[in-house]
Amino acid sequence: MQEEQIAEILFRERKCSREEAQKVIQLLDTGAEKDPKKQALALWDAIFGPQSRNFGLSQTEFEHMAEQLKNGDQLLFERIFLHHFKPCMQFLMHFKHCSHTNAYDATMNTLLEFRQMILDDKITYGNLRYLFTRIAVFRALKMTKKETTLVSDEFLKNTPTEQNDIDPESLHILSLALEKIKEECKQLLKMHYYDKMPWAHIAELLQTNAANARKRGERCREQLLQEFKNLS
Repeated sequence: MQEEQIAEILFRERKCSREEAQKVIQLLDTGAEKDPKKQALALWDAIFGPQSRNFGLSQTEFEHMAEQLKNGDQLLFERIFLHHFKPCMQFLMHFKHCSHTNAYDATMNTLLEFRQMILDDKITYGNLRYLFTRIAVFRALKMTKKETTLVSDEFLKNTPTEQNDIDPESLHILSLALEKIKEECKQLLKMHYYDKMPWAHIAELLQTNAANARKRGERCREQLLQEFKNLS
């Protein structure tokens, strides 16, 4: 389906502006198995829906609650959390293919950043939900890229390549391989290679000893390397 057709659907069924339609089209996942019409309408509802644009608040309500936030009243902070935290996580997982952990971390970091931006008068009333989601997407993508790069140095050094630098294609394949291993393995590798946690510390969290934690990590590493080779 062409972009013009998708835009026409949005104009007709959601009465959206051309700018909103263009932003939705930019976020579309163009995979063959996706339904572009259904996806476009769901995206617009999530980002631009009239009840969602500003967490269900009028401009007067938002400005009043922002002033209250500066005086220690956390009602606006709670409102944003209850209204958009879960939908934002779901958006990151479904449309940006983030893991649950990365989606949670990115959304939580955005929530805290958003709160500080309100306190610093850097947020003005408008499409607040879209702004929040855009910041979360940026954080999630940055987090995923950093995680993949840090893990890749350790894993790809054992792949059959003579290159010292890891090329973008290999990083992309590694990110796909990470999505194929079990969540338990993914978190274990993240703790050791990304969070730089020693095996002894990880063992405490897993309620086992350091030797067993290391063995589990090695098995997970082998699984990831095998998935990488299968995709290469």
